[in-house]
Amino acid sequence: MDRKKSGWEHLKKPVRIVLIAAGTFFTGIGLIGVVVPIMPTIPFLLIAAFIFLRSSDRMYSWLIDNRYFGDQLKNYLEKKGLTFKTKMISIIILWSTILFSSFIFIDYWWMRFILMGIATGVTIHLLLIRTLQR
Repeated sequence: MDRKKSGWEHLKKPVRIVLIAAGTFFTGIGLIGVVVPIMPTIPFLLIAAFIFLRSSDRMYSWLIDNRYFGDQLKNYLEKKGLTFKTKMISIIILWSTILFSSFIFIDYWWMRFILMGIATGVTIHLLLIRTLQR
């Protein structure tokens, strides 16, 4: 995505403000996903990047160049993939928190089954993403 040709210059100020607010909202939801295991992070940050690309070069640059998740966003946007370490850490944290939550906080077997299904789906998705070689 070319930062120099973002095309937001023609937007009126109220539209840009709404878009920046929406991008900030999706960034916030994505950041919540960092600590909530069944809530995705990257999809919300990708939506925020898409919105910021069309409304604010400064916010887009902040998101893409962020030291914590910028590289992962860039690699995902450029279809490069994720590192093996990132995949394994994600899967370990996912399953640890899902299993802990399932057996400590949930009493119904069908809710455990749903959580296990979600965790399985996320695991398959992570494993299907190309693995980056460092």
